[in-house]
Amino acid sequence: MAEVRSEIDRLDGAIVDLLAQRMEFVRQAGNIKSSRDLIRNEARVQDVLAKVREHARAYSIDEGLTDALYRLLIERSIEYEFSVFDAKRKTEA
Repeated sequence: MAEVRSEIDRLDGAIVDLLAQRMEFVRQAGNIKSSRDLIRNEARVQDVLAKVREHARAYSIDEGLTDALYRLLIERSIEYEFSVFDAKRKTEA
């Protein structure tokens, strides 16, 4: 059991590393976009969810789990992108 837990811990670290990388790209997007209206893009949200579902099916992972996780991740990413965009606007003013 200790070995299994150790591997789960290792994977958790890798997931957090990947989340940090993803959030860096979200930060960059917040700095690039010229309008706050461009941040929430429902077509992009649906595209990301579709791709995640496809990956989940390929690995026989419960799509409900990945869908719920990604909906939360996307919403938090959008919130972060709004904060980055707003902070950028304040420094430009």
